[in-house]
This record gives sequence, structure tokens and C-alpha cells, in this order.
Amino acid sequence: MKEIQNRNMHAYTYLVKIVPKKWTLLHDGGHRHGIMTTNISEALNSVLKKVRILPLKALVELIFKLVRYFHQHREEAQNCVHPFSTRIFDKFLRIEMKSREYKVTTYNP
Repeated sequence: MKEIQNRNMHAYTYLVKIVPKKWTLLHDGGHRHGIMTTNISEALNSVLKKVRILPLKALVELIFKLVRYFHQHREEAQNCVHPFSTRIFDKFLRIEMKSREYKVTTYNP
């Protein structure tokens, strides 16, 4: 127990020496120190990394395919009338319809 307290105290003194704006999102003023990319760019990079061995023509075709995909989904999201995508909303509706078939029986009230 004493060893854990010593480690915690060591971590605390280490962090206190660093300016809070460098290690907390709360105090960084929106700069996000150390975070250079967003999730969408990370996803795109991982897709493109896997196809680097393809010929140039195939790579360009894949990039245009990705652009069409994101454009289509952006328009779908802008025209959406509920908070979920059409595919997810349809899935919720199917689950709701199926749930109406269930019956609850109380045992030992």
C-alpha cells in the first residue's frame, strides 16, 4: 500500500512540474498538443497504406471511389431527418418490430 502511495505521489509531483496546458485537454486552449490528426484522416491513411503496392491507375481509382463514398454519405447525413443514418435507423425499426413479438411472464410475484 505504501509503495502505491509513493508511486502516486511521484506521478503527481512529475505532472505538477509540467505546465498543465501541455498535458490536459482542459487547459490547452483548444490546441490539442501532441495530437496531429483526426480519426477520419487516420482511417483514410490506414486504407491507403494497404493499397500502396497497387499500380498507380488502381490507386487513383480507389481514391476517386473513396471521394464518391464520402460525398454520398455526407449528402445522406445532411438530408437526414433523424439522428441516425438510414441503415442504423432501419435496423432499429426491425429490432423494434421483432421485440413486439416477445411476451413477459412474471414468476413468483
